[in-house]
Amino acid sequence: MLKRILALTALVLTMLCLLACAYGEESFFAYYGEERWIRREPVSGSSGVAELPANTVVKLTPVNGSYAAVSYNGKDGYLYYPEANRVDMTDPMSPDAVWVEGSFEEEAVLRRAPFKNSSRVANVPAGERVRATAVNSTYLYLEYGGKSGYALCEQFAPTVYPAGIVEPYIVYAKSEVTLYNGPYADSAVVGSLQANTPTLAVGYDGESLLVQQDGAVCYTPAQNLTVLEGNYDTEDFDASLSAAADILEYPLPHARVIGKGKKKAAVTVHAFFGEYAYLTCGSYVGYVHYTKLQATKNTKDAMDAMQRQILKQKGRKYLEIAFQML
Repeated sequence: MLKRILALTALVLTMLCLLACAYGEESFFAYYGEERWIRREPVSGSSGVAELPANTVVKLTPVNGSYAAVSYNGKDGYLYYPEANRVDMTDPMSPDAVWVEGSFEEEAVLRRAPFKNSSRVANVPAGERVRATAVNSTYLYLEYGGKSGYALCEQFAPTVYPAGIVEPYIVYAKSEVTLYNGPYADSAVVGSLQANTPTLAVGYDGESLLVQQDGAVCYTPAQNLTVLEGNYDTEDFDASLSAAADILEYPLPHARVIGKGKKKAAVTVHAFFGEYAYLTCGSYVGYVHYTKLQATKNTKDAMDAMQRQILKQKGRKYLEIAFQML
């Protein structure tokens, strides 16, 4: 008996699917002015599987003269469609949908449906970079802040953002920054970059930099990162370590440790970068904090020369700014 019931149920479901495909009327978008129950089967009195909120636009596919198949919030079922209010719009989820990048010239209201009296879902601030697709001549569809909805086309300004790949260079953040999977306002968070941790910048996209993190390429606003400038070169001189020290790949506190230097180990200093000495220690070439160097006249002279050079560069920079202001 159980096998017969299961077989009958499977047959009914198959017939419903075939009916949906065979019925001639095309799919369309619509909404209801009041809440409606989505029914389990396309017949009157069938049990409900989910409630459709008022003024929520859904795609309806008629399966007979009274009911249409619908999917909403992960639930599939049927709605009585002769009472539905049809909406003239294209499917934003269609493979043929054309998505455009840009921003709103002023704060835009994101609505639940593409008509004026639809409820507000969120506000999209002016200037936020988003991706949108037009569903008709008045409204476009987009996602923002984890929510989706419709906004007026007239407020949207399509923009071509400069993007490209560059010769990799080292950048770091002075404080922890968030990494995203894209350059848009609704891009998902995929990780973070700790303060003073070097990473490779490999490209740019609008106001975002593409950086490598754990083997993946992520996005973060360029303003969050600082370029690791070049060394202050000095004439090579011999020195030694005053204590055991980590030899770093880059002159940053959280850079990768590439070797260890023992106390009193002989080193050759090639350059300085801020508080770090670029040196050779045995087979390792990397950076060691200057406090780990044994104080010598050569060390002091090199540090003093570096400070004078830094002050000179800053003075030249301020002088250039002053001339630009004249």
